[in-house]
Amino acid sequence: MEQVQDFFRSVTVLGIPLFTPSLAVPVIILSLILREFISHLIVVKIAEIFLLMSAAALLGLLGGMGLTPGLVFKDIIANWFGCAVIYADNLFRESDWVIGQFGK
Repeated sequence: MEQVQDFFRSVTVLGIPLFTPSLAVPVIILSLILREFISHLIVVKIAEIFLLMSAAALLGLLGGMGLTPGLVFKDIIANWFGCAVIYADNLFRESDWVIGQFGK
């Protein structure tokens, strides 16, 4: 952390020091976000070279891979909360018959 602060103390923009006490935290956060963005960009470019696919196709594939578990877990969590409500409200007791829409 000290190395980052020392670096920003030495940087000036148009003669104005970039590191001031009021800007210390936002500048450090932005530098960390920029570092993460650049590392992700490098990974996408390397994958683009080795897999012979465009970056748009890779990002679309990753988006689909993220969407799939989200949809699966949404239903699992909804069913879990539904079961919790049934048990908490004592809606059904042992030996009750549940008759559906189409009869028995």
